[in-house]
Amino acid sequence: MARLVRYIIVGLTTMGVYLAAGAVLNASGLSIRWIAPLAFGAAILFNYVMQRQWVFSDARPVSASLPKYVIMILTGFIINSVVIETVATQAPLVIAQVIAAVFVIAANALFLFLWVFAVRPGCSR
Repeated sequence: MARLVRYIIVGLTTMGVYLAAGAVLNASGLSIRWIAPLAFGAAILFNYVMQRQWVFSDARPVSASLPKYVIMILTGFIINSVVIETVATQAPLVIAQVIAAVFVIAANALFLFLWVFAVRPGCSR
């Protein structure tokens, strides 16, 4: 249960990083096509470090989780981009970001708990 609470805290904090980066980039005049991947990139860097160190306390080598995390992120990036491109044409950017984040956070939870940081029987953390 504690791990789930930490996951939720990191997810919400990651959303804050994502929204703040999006706001700064939007204020700079960049197009949505640049804002989406740059804001997403800032959020995923923060998220990986926090998930690995604080949520899952993963002491295994980075090579045990990073390739899986990258696959998870690529999937999330596609979800994020499609939602942003679709919703931002009809709603403010922040609304599009929140909707995209909800979808990405749900997908990431499945990936993180069941695959990226899952420890198989006989393996140690």
